[in-house]
Amino acid sequence: MLIDCAISGVAALYLASTPAIASRLGKLIPSPPPLPKDAPPAQAIVVIGGGLRPYAPEFGGCALSPLSLERIRYAAMLHRRSGLPIAVSGGRVAAAPASEADLMASALTEEFGVNVIWRETASLDTAGNARLCRALLHAAGIVRIVLVTHDWHMRRAAAAFGQAGFSVVPAAMGFYLPPRAAFGRCDWKPNATALQRTGLVLYELAAWWWYRWRGYLPDQVWLFRYFQTCQENRLRRRLNRRGARRK
Repeated sequence: MLIDCAISGVAALYLASTPAIASRLGKLIPSPPPLPKDAPPAQAIVVIGGGLRPYAPEFGGCALSPLSLERIRYAAMLHRRSGLPIAVSGGRVAAAPASEADLMASALTEEFGVNVIWRETASLDTAGNARLCRALLHAAGIVRIVLVTHDWHMRRAAAAFGQAGFSVVPAAMGFYLPPRAAFGRCDWKPNATALQRTGLVLYELAAWWWYRWRGYLPDQVWLFRYFQTCQENRLRRRLNRRGARRK
């Protein structure tokens, strides 16, 4: 019995660590394509924090996680492209001496040369990001936003911000692998990046259902439109790839 459990555990760990499985699991979460250069107009860019490293002695305290750094880097690029003001959102987690928003604002200013106009420093989850950003940004007349977060997180984040009264232009980033019809031999070679991706996707699937149960998500009509848009975008990409092959 113990041997069977051990073999099953090793097999599950192996599969979860392969790019092939991580990529297929990611397809369970619909996500929009990258933001086009001719995206709909918006009034501000909102960046959601992706976590902290509470113990970072090389930086003299705490530091942003790699996920948060990826998000603010993309936000800085969008700011230079559009000129839109930036809002950062994220509270203080664990024993960190500073909030995610404060650290993101400091990094954007000192490392990317971008000023941050609004800081939301009290939220502890995605629903809190949306709710507290509403109080902060609606007072400034900001309703239509470009929302920056990872592709696997965008569905829940866009739904929460839509529920909070924002008109959301999704700016997903951090895509894992390009769409492909078949996987090669290297895609079955385990690595730590694929294991992390699998964990993020499984966490996000659980969080989605938790948010639905708690009523943090909008009505099913909104969700249907979101899924329909994602499916239409995916179909359009497939048709474009087929047309490129024929040429």
